[in-house]
Amino acid sequence: MVLSADKVVRFLEAVPSLKTRTALTTAYAAGLRALETLGLKVRHIDSGRRVIRVEHGKGGKDRTVMLSVQLLRILRVYWRLAMPQGWLFPPQGAVCGRFHSSMWGGSSSAALVASAVQTFVVGVPSRQSRRPGSLR
Repeated sequence: MVLSADKVVRFLEAVPSLKTRTALTTAYAAGLRALETLGLKVRHIDSGRRVIRVEHGKGGKDRTVMLSVQLLRILRVYWRLAMPQGWLFPPQGAVCGRFHSSMWGGSSSAALVASAVQTFVVGVPSRQSRRPGSLR
């Protein structure tokens, strides 16, 4: 199932955590899988070339995805406020320095209720179902 652009925006605006909202926005706008998003490091964002380097994606393969101007602006605001070092979306209190995609479960459920989106959402829609960077 594919959500309308309006429902996606309402959902993302309802996520209370800046880090989680930015991670979900990044996943959606760049067409990344959950663990690809959580595995991003600050150095993977290449603002000059406007690309994101994804390491160890599906099948253990590395790839490069487009970084839209709008997503770059969102990531810059997030970086200025959160000042992440190393991991782009570092976990709170994690020993290993990474967190699991299950952290989206509670935030996603709360945001769905808060945004009144009545659609069951699992992960990110397939890349074929929308244009990359197609957030409003």
